[in-house]
Amino acid sequence: MWQTDFTYLKVIGWGWFYLSTILDDFSRYIVGWKLCTNMKVGDVTDTLNIALAASGCDSVKVEHKPRLLSDNGGCYIAEDLADWLKDRKMEQLHGAPGHPQTQGKIERWHQTLKTGSCSKITSSPSTLKLRSVHSSTITTTADTTRASAISRRQRSTSAEEMKS
Repeated sequence: MWQTDFTYLKVIGWGWFYLSTILDDFSRYIVGWKLCTNMKVGDVTDTLNIALAASGCDSVKVEHKPRLLSDNGGCYIAEDLADWLKDRKMEQLHGAPGHPQTQGKIERWHQTLKTGSCSKITSSPSTLKLRSVHSSTITTTADTTRASAISRRQRSTSAEEMKS
């Protein structure tokens, strides 16, 4: 399953930009992202094309393509996106309205991105893109390591409980 969302980023002297991101739910790696000037269906499909190419899902026969988990933003509930996904044999799930925890992993990644490298004063979109690339590499690696450590702790705790 892939989680997707947009986040807002302010670039001094340039205005607002929107980062469209797709995160693999299992590995927590960012498989596709695009810095956009708006939040339209075309931006979502462009980001999905990037993710499909990066994952290899567009060039090999895949029995089950990743399902897409999104919120209920206008670009995610649009009929054009539903048709695009249907053409590519992809399913879409929507989070419950008013319940951002459903997409908690991508929301957390966006928060880390904003409080990390993108919290510095950004003077141009190209600087923002460079910081986004750098953050996606560092943050996803740290998240994967953290997730592995938690998983190991849970396994050892359950094994100890079983002995008691």
